[in-house]
Amino acid sequence: MSLFPQARKPAQPAFYGRVCLLLIVIFTAVNLTLLCLRTDQYFLFSASLPYYLTVLAKIADGGVNGTYMHMAMGFGLVVMGVYLLCWFKSKKNRKWLFYAMVFFCVDTLVLVVICFVPIPNVEVDIMDFIFHACVLSQMLQEVGAAKAAEEKAE
Repeated sequence: MSLFPQARKPAQPAFYGRVCLLLIVIFTAVNLTLLCLRTDQYFLFSASLPYYLTVLAKIADGGVNGTYMHMAMGFGLVVMGVYLLCWFKSKKNRKWLFYAMVFFCVDTLVLVVICFVPIPNVEVDIMDFIFHACVLSQMLQEVGAAKAAEEKAE
């Protein structure tokens, strides 16, 4: 199952994985911004850890943008920075795509924990799991293709 089923160009074996990484950063930033603006909108295809941590911080602050929420937003910026670093570095070195996949696996595990631990006022949509599975599948394919390209070059 691939998010981008078109034919793969041999010169760019990890192009779609890098696109997924960039979309994760963009949609995570949009989701955190929408959360700060107190809207009830949420875009899929983003990192769950910064979003749900910010939701919990907002609950701890009593629904206002307080200290806990600012700390959670700072943590969210760090997580987005890690994904962005992986995106920049993966152009030259494909192992950074593997690192991003590991980070996203951790993010998926956090999503599973949030789903099965009853936290008041926090709901997880099944579509989050579907998109996380699609992104992990795409990244796994890209890491495999990059490894095959490296082995072929040797």
